[in-house]
Amino acid sequence: MTEEFGERVAGARKQAGLTQTQLANRLGRTRSTVANIEAGRQTPGIDQALRIAQVLSVSVGWLLNAEAAGPDPRPSRASYLSPPDFHRLEWACRPIRKAFGTPPYLVGSVLTRPDFRDIDLRLILADEAVERLFGLDGAWGTEENPTPHGVRLLLDIALSDLIAKTAGLPWPIDFQIQSMTEANMPEHGARNPMGVRP
Repeated sequence: MTEEFGERVAGARKQAGLTQTQLANRLGRTRSTVANIEAGRQTPGIDQALRIAQVLSVSVGWLLNAEAAGPDPRPSRASYLSPPDFHRLEWACRPIRKAFGTPPYLVGSVLTRPDFRDIDLRLILADEAVERLFGLDGAWGTEENPTPHGVRLLLDIALSDLIAKTAGLPWPIDFQIQSMTEANMPEHGARNPMGVRP
């Protein structure tokens, strides 16, 4: 198992765009451990093989026996979070969906890059709802009453902290409330709803 397993780990890691150090950090191991596995000098236990498969979004069957699992081990991905991390984030977002009646969305580099540095979440509300909650334009309030921006910023920070503590992920959470107009700007990319799965 060791040499072929190591070659498949190395191939899947490179396909995911991860360095040995990045993979090691996600596994909670050292870079030398990953290097030894990839070189066939170290045989991981079944628990570690399962974790490697989860982090690299490949089937453990393919890692253990490439021929039995078919030629393409990589499913299309909803994000670069591992399935357990995605599940914890999903669970942490449920109270927000219940409170606001709409799910927060996972956006940004976590959807497109394996080397993402933070997790961006956006709660997108109707323009009228943002105006009711935070003032005239929802972002800055009015000249006479600039406080709504402070309240919105405070709520963004509080919810970022709450989700981070609830999910227990190693990346910072950047949660922001946006109006529909802000969210639909052309430079904003894909988004995945969170907190909606049972």
